[in-house]
Amino acid sequence: MAGAKRESRRSEGSADPPASAGDGAPAWRASDGRPLWKRVARRTPGRLRSVVGFSLLCRILALVAVAPLSAVILGLFLARWGRYSVGNFEIVEFLLSAPGLLSLVTVGSLNLAALLLEQAGLVFLLEDRGLSFRGAVFRLLGVLPRVLGLAARKLVRYLLIALPFLAATLLTVSLLWSGRDLNGLVVLKPPVFWLGAAVAGALLLACGVVLVRYMLTWALALPILLLEPGTSPRQALRTSALRTRGNLRRVAVPILALAAGAGAISLGVAAGLRFASAAVLDRVGMSMATILPVTAGLLLIHGAAAILLSAITSSALVGLVLELHGDSGGTRPDMCAASVLRPACRFRALAWSILGTVVVVSAAVTWIALEGARPAERVEITAHRAGAAAAPENTLAALRTAMEHGADWVEIDVQRTADGAIIVLHDGDLARLGRPDLRVAGASLAEIRAVDIGAALDPRFAGEGVPTLDEFLAAAGGRVRLNIELKPAGREDVGPLVRSVVEALKRAGQADGTRICSQSYEGIRLAKETEPRVQIGFIAGAAIGDLSRLDIDFLMVNAGLVTRKLIRQAAARKIEVHAWTVNDPDRLPPLVDRGVANIITDDVAAMRTRLEEVRNLDPAMRLLLRTRNWFVE
Repeated sequence: MAGAKRESRRSEGSADPPASAGDGAPAWRASDGRPLWKRVARRTPGRLRSVVGFSLLCRILALVAVAPLSAVILGLFLARWGRYSVGNFEIVEFLLSAPGLLSLVTVGSLNLAALLLEQAGLVFLLEDRGLSFRGAVFRLLGVLPRVLGLAARKLVRYLLIALPFLAATLLTVSLLWSGRDLNGLVVLKPPVFWLGAAVAGALLLACGVVLVRYMLTWALALPILLLEPGTSPRQALRTSALRTRGNLRRVAVPILALAAGAGAISLGVAAGLRFASAAVLDRVGMSMATILPVTAGLLLIHGAAAILLSAITSSALVGLVLELHGDSGGTRPDMCAASVLRPACRFRALAWSILGTVVVVSAAVTWIALEGARPAERVEITAHRAGAAAAPENTLAALRTAMEHGADWVEIDVQRTADGAIIVLHDGDLARLGRPDLRVAGASLAEIRAVDIGAALDPRFAGEGVPTLDEFLAAAGGRVRLNIELKPAGREDVGPLVRSVVEALKRAGQADGTRICSQSYEGIRLAKETEPRVQIGFIAGAAIGDLSRLDIDFLMVNAGLVTRKLIRQAAARKIEVHAWTVNDPDRLPPLVDRGVANIITDDVAAMRTRLEEVRNLDPAMRLLLRTRNWFVE
């Protein structure tokens, strides 16, 4: 008699739990005797169009509404905490404060609610085969407060579970990493980093296992809330926990298997699309007029694939949860008769107005945020050999042209003549100038000056001779900074050359802010010891070992050696990376995105034009260019 009453109440949509199996756990059974995956699969045919349409709407709303609104909320709570931004361990400190916890609950609830609302719409679509995705939107309006309440309750419970683990993790890393630079720890990875990472990783892994267990325990809460009238968010969570008690494996195995399979497929598709995108972008070249629309098109393809896979995965997950809900004894009311789930028709116009207002306002917030986040590319340009493309290299004419073209730095090569003069010349002899018999180390300044290098390299600059370092410093006059490369004739020449260069800098009053570089590590270290104000850099065309461990201020490396890893390692030791010699403007954007601080080029004008072109892109176009560079790396 009691069992009959229970069945009667269940048929009326009661949220009561199913009958017990005798050990306190509910009795589970397949609703129609067919295997679980077959029952899930039969829900999708004929519904894919509605499911994809609804998922697309949800993704658009998340992009234009949820994301900017989350950013605004987080900014308000940060301001309440007294800061506009936080980093490193301050992030955890903020999140453990009252404003931080409130922001976490608010933003987390908003995003979790967006996810649950999408899943709720899919519940309606998969339960009512005659429902369109527009109908699912309207039906959601009738249950919106309850779904938001479920999201908030879930998030608060997840936070209460996670807080002890997070506090223990924070205490561990604070004790082990106290007084150390976080960026340096992450990039350089000393033993103490691995110890802290191992302990923190174990704690976070344990936290993840516990959270996943509770997520599975509450997996049935959404269909219970939506399909069993009269159920509150609190009751839905309790009922889900009761029905999964003793049956958690029946819930966990199929859900985790679906998640693993969907993840593997998504990774495979993403890898294939990225490979294909890189091949396409390699073929179209680097013209901005071409690569930006092509990249936008490729992103649309990636997005469409992601949405389609997400829609299929979401519908499969919701279908699986619905079947598990039915197996646990949950009711399946006649959706068409469930008028309580449908908002009144007179509210539809109001609903569309509210939805449209949210989209417009959120889109405006997003646009304002993007405009305020216009990237400033902190990249300088150095004229290689004073700008060899526009005038004879290492000449005063080249210096003047480099300044006209907007060079930030001028790189020159210096050597010592037989009579101790410091001249600006790259080669150890004058063979390229028609005098192979004249070696710098064995010639006097007068002999070197007698050669017309302008006429030899470019007839338009006839009369240009080899300048001295003093002449170059005077011509620069502080209007452009110099990067002086030491080219000693041999080991015995390192000391005299360094001392002569430093003395010339002091005479000109330009020691502060001048750079000295060389392939001789001994030479640049001696320069630093002799004059601490100069910045020193090592030049590498190839390397064995870790260049970032050198005791220097900057690295000048062949552009082919520039990688994100090298730049991260160098940045951890406060070393800039300069790329040489970059004469193709198409090579500049990828190097900028990797984080180089300086582009060394023969053609200052072309590099300046391309850098300004990149800087002047609006934020959306700049993001497209970054995406293109990411595709082809």
